[in-house]
Amino acid sequence: MDTTFAVGSNATTSLPVSNGSDVIVIDRYLSPAIHYACGIAMTLGTILGIFGNTSILLMFLKFKNLRSTTNLFIMSLNVSDLMLAVFGCPMSGISSFALKWVFGDVGCVLHGFMMYFAGLSEMYCLTAIAIDRYIVIAKPLLAPAITQTKALIAIVACYVGGLMFAMAPLFGWSKYTYEGAGTTCGIDWITKRPQDVSFAITILIACYLTPVGIMLFCYLNIYLTVLSSTRSGTWDKQSSIAKRNARLERKMALMTVAMLGNFLLCWTPYALVSCIATFGDPYSMPLLLVHIPSMFAKCAAVMNPIIYVGLNQQFRDAFLEMCPCCSGIVACFASKSDDDDDDDDADAGEGAGGSG
Repeated sequence: MDTTFAVGSNATTSLPVSNGSDVIVIDRYLSPAIHYACGIAMTLGTILGIFGNTSILLMFLKFKNLRSTTNLFIMSLNVSDLMLAVFGCPMSGISSFALKWVFGDVGCVLHGFMMYFAGLSEMYCLTAIAIDRYIVIAKPLLAPAITQTKALIAIVACYVGGLMFAMAPLFGWSKYTYEGAGTTCGIDWITKRPQDVSFAITILIACYLTPVGIMLFCYLNIYLTVLSSTRSGTWDKQSSIAKRNARLERKMALMTVAMLGNFLLCWTPYALVSCIATFGDPYSMPLLLVHIPSMFAKCAAVMNPIIYVGLNQQFRDAFLEMCPCCSGIVACFASKSDDDDDDDDADAGEGAGGSG
């Protein structure tokens, strides 16, 4: 029998039930205060996410020195984050203030699809960035092979991969449904149908564990390479420009590690809750514990622009040229070590942006 959805009397929760019986009402609710707090957070996420990511995209269009190979991957992350900010935060925020999902079943499917399309594409793009950094720093002889054309092909592949997995529930391999307290939507992690469980396992392995494993391998080897080069004094044997380029490459690696950390911080709680829901008893978890991770995952769209501007002098200079009135705010997030590298960025050009 098809899964039915149990909605409590105050319409603040909607949970799938699959037991072959009639609709069952499940009395699991969050207080209005928590819904309003989530609504405020989603409103801030919408404003900051759209402003920050739109600003970064405009910077790419305006400043040619930002269009390096690695920065193309970063631009692709901005597109994903912008999708989260436009389709994720507003719909969940409005529904939180209304204490229920207000966009109907079609809106729920659209919301869930866009969240997964953006999130999975971003995960694959982060993996591509890690591989790019690994080649440039740990395997420099292979770096010339990373052209902008190949980078664009890799970006398209990342989005195609995310699109394929995000579209699967639209064709019957699992489905999009209401999550948590019913003000956000995502994959059905609760129903134990074979197609739901198999998709949950596949997406956890192919779209989370495998990319994270690849990224950890890349960044561990980057760290070991930098550590070895520093101890052996390799950089001292090079020209001053080569040393500056090497330092800027390491700083770019630091920025991408921060981006990875942001993604894991925002999405790992959701992945853990999803694992518990898939392999255990989903109703054993407090509703708040189920609801908050799905909201928190959308915050990834806010943090990445802050990381770009805070840890990269080129991004910071471009942002301040576009928005001079933001200098005071930017100073709060800027990496102090970048102040010593202003001239380095000018001399090294695209060194901060990777090969290409």
